[in-house]
Amino acid sequence: MVSVTPKLRAKRVRMKVSKKTSKQVATALAFMRKKLAEAYPGEISATPRTNKELRDSGRGHLADLNESLGLRKS
Repeated sequence: MVSVTPKLRAKRVRMKVSKKTSKQVATALAFMRKKLAEAYPGEISATPRTNKELRDSGRGHLADLNESLGLRKS
């Protein structure tokens, strides 16, 4: 693994992604969320929460997702 020096970390790496690609990714993520919501009713909401809601809860989607899938208990 590459060791990340503070200097490296500060530099933001941006990939040139076409609009079409980013739309495909967004669609795929939305589809996965929907499928997970169906598989775990009540655990995961199909609609993504707003940034403000995430900030208020102090945790992101991933923490919720991991917990609901039983990968990590908080």
